[in-house]
Amino acid sequence: MANIVPFAQAAVPAHIAKAVAAGLGNIDPKISIPQLSFRGKVWRQVIDGEERTLVNKEDEPVSAVNVIVLNHNKARSRAYYEGAFEEGKSQPPVCWASNGEVPDPDVKEPQAKSCAKCPHSVKGSKITPNGKETTACSTFKRLAVVPLQDLSCTPMLLRLAQTSLWAKNNQENEE
Repeated sequence: MANIVPFAQAAVPAHIAKAVAAGLGNIDPKISIPQLSFRGKVWRQVIDGEERTLVNKEDEPVSAVNVIVLNHNKARSRAYYEGAFEEGKSQPPVCWASNGEVPDPDVKEPQAKSCAKCPHSVKGSKITPNGKETTACSTFKRLAVVPLQDLSCTPMLLRLAQTSLWAKNNQENEE
């Protein structure tokens, strides 16, 4: 016990003292949720911030993966990203709603009080490169999955785009 030095008596490094004085003492940790994603016609998994392309027995990237769905969010979630998508650049959404109705409590810049009243959730708030009107705030389903070939894998988040949830030529869903 004689070797324990109470914190109040220890010298605090200058950079830590400066950060605390500036109000930066309680910085939120970056949350990294294991994810399964599809990009460039290839499936990838992201665990602890490291992206790994899924490969088959011949060590070739896979374009299809079988999964077991462990659970899903009953509502369609929403996410709004500022600016245009840039390949290889990872940025968090500015605003998001897990329930698809109101921004989550930890959103620092809610775009509206409710998704129904948000200007980014209106069709035409974004125009695709081919001129199609869509919404700037995307909707998707959140699933918890594990790859069938590795049931010991950490459960991962899989985001299904709204266009993956219905038939292509369904006018009701297109609106």
